[in-house]
Amino acid sequence: MDPSGEEATVSDEFHTAWMARMQQAERTAKDVIDICSKLPANPFEARARLHSTASKLEASGLRPLAPPMDLVRHVEDECVRARAEFWDQMAEACRRKEWPIDGSTNRRLVGRGLIIELTDDEVRIDEISLRLSPHAASVVEVIAGEVSALVPTDFNPERYMALLVTAYDAAPGGVEKPLEAVYRAAVFASQKSAFWKGLNPDHFVRLTRPAFRARLARLLHLGTRTADGREIRFGSTVVAKDAWEVYSPGEERLVQVGRISLGYAGSQHEH
Repeated sequence: MDPSGEEATVSDEFHTAWMARMQQAERTAKDVIDICSKLPANPFEARARLHSTASKLEASGLRPLAPPMDLVRHVEDECVRARAEFWDQMAEACRRKEWPIDGSTNRRLVGRGLIIELTDDEVRIDEISLRLSPHAASVVEVIAGEVSALVPTDFNPERYMALLVTAYDAAPGGVEKPLEAVYRAAVFASQKSAFWKGLNPDHFVRLTRPAFRARLARLLHLGTRTADGREIRFGSTVVAKDAWEVYSPGEERLVQVGRISLGYAGSQHEH
């Protein structure tokens, strides 16, 4: 006992440092339990958590508590399986949601508008800047909103054709115009007066490239013509930056085009 009557304790810098390490270890262990108590169904996300956890435990001097190798191998096997079965799982998921999916390679079209490419361990949807792991259920969850917006339920083909005519007339060029220029003009023409009054981004009407592609495909499928009877025609291009891929209902696949014109059936036009 010290003169104050309180029990004396050992407290020096070595003890203090040891206790600090123990408290840090306790916090690390709690973090690991929070993160890994329930691993996600997506094995790629689960793998990332396990790797992150192992690194955190190693840095905290808790290497013996790292995820067991049996668990790590199991998750790795699930990643290999998900990658190998990705397109089969995607096709089944799209079938359940009634989304058309076209193609037979590692680059396919969903909803007639969204081009999805599978690389080594990554799913890329370049036109909307998405990079995802090749876990079909997770990909479907992420793109659901994009697919539903490709051709909205209230889509009016005549009204959209009128928008396309406005964009076509506004784009530079002769009878046959770059499809890229027409797309950009369509984005411009889609904006309502409220956007132009204050340039408020909340009023911006989004028209993505996949949506433009899907709506063109719908017009082609329906055989929609302009109010004065003209139909959509496509031409090729040798300019890489002007190249577009559009779904052709007649060929049931993506075709590469670069130019668009609106002409009367049976008529000839200049190139």
